[in-house]
Amino acid sequence: MIYLIKFNILLIAGYLLYKAFFQNGTTVQARRIFLLFVLLFAGVIPFLSPITITTNTSGLQQVLAAVEINGAITTEVTNTTTNNVFSLMYLIAVGGMALFTCYRIFSILTLIAGSQKRKSEGYIIISNEKITTPASFFNFIFMPAHLDGKAYALIYQHERLHARQWHSADVLLFEVVKWFSWFNPFVYLLQKEIRFVHECIADKEAGEANSSFYQELLVQFHLTAEAYQLTNHFNQTSNLKRRITMFNSTSSVSANIKKMLFVLQYVKLATVDDN
Repeated sequence: MIYLIKFNILLIAGYLLYKAFFQNGTTVQARRIFLLFVLLFAGVIPFLSPITITTNTSGLQQVLAAVEINGAITTEVTNTTTNNVFSLMYLIAVGGMALFTCYRIFSILTLIAGSQKRKSEGYIIISNEKITTPASFFNFIFMPAHLDGKAYALIYQHERLHARQWHSADVLLFEVVKWFSWFNPFVYLLQKEIRFVHECIADKEAGEANSSFYQELLVQFHLTAEAYQLTNHFNQTSNLKRRITMFNSTSSVSANIKKMLFVLQYVKLATVDDN
């Protein structure tokens, strides 16, 4: 329980640090690295700084005697029962989140199994009338059947970059974290941000050669239906304005280095203070 509390506090601190220092003026690849680092930092630091509790045995015996004398043992049992109930509710929520994730993966795999597939450059392309928006899930790339050659080439390059950089692994990693921290709203914000960063990374590479037409495609697919939630999909409707802004912005490599050094220094101080 103590580990879970510290883990979530560190996730909150990591998100706030990201918003303060990394949301502007840094490359999207640096943002992805930092967001993944937040998970690593939050997962490891609690193990490096365990909480030790010292007790006075004689004092404890006196307290226990007083509890027995006042007939408060029933209260202690009630508290234990309450803790067990909350633990059971937490585990049920974790199980429900995990099952929902498995259902969404099953839905994607069902679509893959029921579609015709072809291989291209080591990726598996799925294209049919059921697919209304481009998306990717690991090495599977979903492409709408109605795309013309020019649009197909740009969008395929976008989705291929998702697959090449294993963005789906990031999505599933944050999804698993969400199972155990479902009560923490900052986990959902972190997951939303990593998905936005994924799209910006793919936008930068795919749209570099033909930026005006690529931005027209972003607006066009902004009006289509959402894809499967566990995929990296081209039409993230809530982030269109930010994506276009990021697509047309430039970032400083030196700013990335300075901010990373600042974070490493912060981690060093935090580790020393905890120990």
